[in-house]
Amino acid sequence: MTKANDEYDVYRIVFNKIKLLIPDGITAVSILNEEQSFIKTIAISGFDRFFDIIQNTFGLNPYKMTYPLNEMNEEERELLLSAKLENSRGVCIRFC
Repeated sequence: MTKANDEYDVYRIVFNKIKLLIPDGITAVSILNEEQSFIKTIAISGFDRFFDIIQNTFGLNPYKMTYPLNEMNEEERELLLSAKLENSRGVCIRFC
């Protein structure tokens, strides 16, 4: 069993396990900061070919972006807070 030293280690462990289950997909793990009301992506996989385009075209680094909950509409907020993993075929797995 892998040992986690802090909260971010836990997220990275989960991220690595999900990558093993979905090796060809785009996988992202985000952390919710309830106090400051934002979500921050801490790990992304399968996104490499788009990363340079986004960074060069828009000057954005997806690894350093935060997504304020108060700027999302209800549908976006509900999806991000649903604790669901969804693949492209619409199959959904619930995480508690």
